[in-house]
Amino acid sequence: YVPFAAKHPNLRVAGPFRNLGPFGDWRIIPGTLWIRYYLPDRGKGPLAGVQLPKIWLETPSGQRFCIVPLSIRHVFRRQNIPLTRLDPGKQKFKAHLMGKAIGFSKGFGIFGGAINGLGKNLVGQRQGSRWERQVRQRVRELVRLMEGRGEDQPPPGNLEAAATCCNFIHYLGRTLYCADGHVLVVWGRLPVIPRTYQHADYLAAGDLRYLSFTRYLLCHGGFDLKQTHSLYPLICTGSLADEELVTFSRPGQGEWYVIAWSRSKDRPHNATKENGVTWQEWGPGVVQQLTTRWLTVAPHWQKSGIAPDSKLLPWNRSDWSGSQYDPNLTGNNLRPGVLGDYQPRISYFTREAFEALGDIRRALPLPPGEDW
Repeated sequence: YVPFAAKHPNLRVAGPFRNLGPFGDWRIIPGTLWIRYYLPDRGKGPLAGVQLPKIWLETPSGQRFCIVPLSIRHVFRRQNIPLTRLDPGKQKFKAHLMGKAIGFSKGFGIFGGAINGLGKNLVGQRQGSRWERQVRQRVRELVRLMEGRGEDQPPPGNLEAAATCCNFIHYLGRTLYCADGHVLVVWGRLPVIPRTYQHADYLAAGDLRYLSFTRYLLCHGGFDLKQTHSLYPLICTGSLADEELVTFSRPGQGEWYVIAWSRSKDRPHNATKENGVTWQEWGPGVVQQLTTRWLTVAPHWQKSGIAPDSKLLPWNRSDWSGSQYDPNLTGNNLRPGVLGDYQPRISYFTREAFEALGDIRRALPLPPGEDW
C-alpha cells in the first residue's frame, strides 16, 4: 500500500476556481491552495530546505498559463486593520465553551467549526441549555446548506475530510481562557511518533505521524459577521509540535507532556524543562481557541484507539451539533473518554497554586484547578 501523499510523480490536479456562494455574491474566483510544513528539520528553515511547488493552470488541450493579479494593494489594505481587543467575559461563554468540566470537540471542517462556535455562544448567552437542541439542529442545517456536508449526507458529504482540512489529520479543539495571574495547563500521554527533527535518515513507525497544539485569537469581531472586517477572523498566537515538547516517562505508561501557558510576568518558577514542563507565552487577549492536529497515515502511522478518527468519533456523536452528540467521548475534561490518557486534559491554576505543585513530573495526574 502506498499512501496518496507518497505517490509519484509529485503532481496533483484540482479544480482551479471556486464559487464564493451566498456570502460572496456567487462570484467565481481562483481557488486557494494551502501548503503546511509540519516541523521541518532543525536548521532547514520554514520551507524545509526545498523549493516551493510550481503551480499553473492548464487547458484540456495542454496549454499552460497563470492568472496574476494586477494589484493586491486592496488586499493588504483590508488586512492592516488594528487588532480589536476582545474580552467577551467568561459568563457569556460559561454554558458550553468554558469551565473545568468541558473537554474537546471533534472538528469536521473550518466552516462547521465556526458555526458550531456561534451555536455554543448563542446557547451560552441564553444562560441555559433549553435552546440547545434547536440550535444544534440549526447548525446541522446550515452546514448542509452551505457545504452539502453532514452526518446524514451521502458520500463524500458525510466523510471526515473536508476541503478546509488535511485528509490525514484529525482535529480536536476547544476554547481556552487565561486571566492575569493564572496559568493554563494542558497535559496528557504522548503517542509514539517518529523522531525527525534532528535529521533522521528514515521514518520509524509509530502511533501517529504528528501531533501539534496551536492557539488562535479571535480578532475583528471573531465569528460575529457584523463586526468582522477581515478575511482572517483568527490569528495564530502560538504553536507547539510533538518534538518541541518536554516529555518524561511514567512507569509502564509511556511518555507524558505538560504544557503551561501564561503571561511572562506570571510564569511559575517551576515551569521549566527540569520539572517536566514546556512553557510558552500566552500572548494577547483572554480568550483563545486551541486546535490539536493528529496526523495519521495508514498503515505506518495510525494505531487504532489512539488517533481521534471517525471510527472512534463518528460525526453524529462527536460533533457538538451531532444528532446524537455524546460529550463523554471527548467532551468531558474530568473523565477522559475513548482516547483514555491520550486525550489532552486542561487544568487552570493561579501562579502560586501551580508553584505549590513542585516537580510537575511527580504531580500527575494534575487536579483540574479553578473553575473558569
